Amino acid sequence: MGFPFFDNPTEKELIQRYSLLKENFIHHKLSIVNENCVVRTFETNNYRMGLVNTAIDAIITSPRTINENYKDHLIDVEKFENNINYVLNNKFSKYSNEYLYARNITYSEYFKIIFEDKLSGYNINIITDSIYEIIESRYDWSEIDFGPIGQMWLTEQLGSAPSKTYTAIIPECDLMGYSLTNVDELDLNILEICKKPSTINEVLKEIANSFDQTDLEESQDEFEELITGRIKRAITKKMMKVFQN
Repeated sequence: MGFPFFDNPTEKELIQRYSLLKENFIHHKLSIVNENCVVRTFETNNYRMGLVNTAIDAIITSPRTINENYKDHLIDVEKFENNINYVLNNKFSKYSNEYLYARNITYSEYFKIIFEDKLSGYNINIITDSIYEIIESRYDWSEIDFGPIGQMWLTEQLGSAPSKTYTAIIPECDLMGYSLTNVDELDLNILEICKKPSTINEVLKEIANSFDQTDLEESQDEFEELITGRIKRAITKKMMKVFQN
């Protein structure tokens, strides 16, 4: 990861900066918005549209493939890219790189705090981070890229039926300025519950109310694993954090 807010730092300065940023983040002494009114600029990069166009061209020129209508996919990926560009330039451009970097170095400890000891960890308050955004689309474009896995995911999306899809866009302090992750209704429900400080035990209890109680009695361990797995992923993706008084 680069450090765009450092100018040729020494090793000692980096270590001091690391400790100071971490301490200030924990004690809410860092502003999310850049206090110096410096706004980041993001170049428009619609590479997903190019990937989709290239993949479609390969499909419809193949003699073994029936020419299908991919207009819906092309419209959807264009809207997806436009939504990302809007979020970047109208919201994320204002965020402080120092705050985002401090967030990153603090998040690494959350798993130990919460999950090292279940008895105490499940009673620690967690809270949804407020600075991610949700993008809605008809297909899941969050994982497509130039790599083999991204290309496999692209092929899958081109062959799938449209459905309501949610993608979280999270601000980052690297050059791209964001990361993406697919979320579903269960993820959104958990994130909504945790907009107020909540323990994992409280989340489990509240989510359980929307499940069939007979089914829960027979699969309590699987239910707990499902919900805690979603919470772990939300923490990993920096959409949730330990609540600091």
